[in-house]
Amino acid sequence: MKIGISEIMIIVVGIAFVVLIASLLPLIYSLTRTSKELEETVKDARDTLEKIDTTIDKLNKELDEIDEIILSLLKTLNSASKALNTVNKKILAPSLGVMSFFPALKFGWDFVSKRKKHKNKKEV
Repeated sequence: MKIGISEIMIIVVGIAFVVLIASLLPLIYSLTRTSKELEETVKDARDTLEKIDTTIDKLNKELDEIDEIILSLLKTLNSASKALNTVNKKILAPSLGVMSFFPALKFGWDFVSKRKKHKNKKEV
């Protein structure tokens, strides 16, 4: 039985193909392992994004509540400002003239009481 060149070439090509496949097996295994890790990472990323979405929803609700509190506070401050303005215009402004006499009356009272004390000391 004679082996021809074409048969030797087929054997060499077959052996080369087997060597090529054998050398690619670690690469294929590595790609498989990497794809599994990538799937796990994507799953973890989805879970994290869902948690972030939940947290953002909670924050938005709390911010809405804070907005309501701020609006209520602004209304209250506005009402207090109007009340103080009214007190200033209706009570304090008209009575300012009268109130300015109090320091003068105190000064006069102190002066008179000092004179009385001084007179009483001279008499004794």
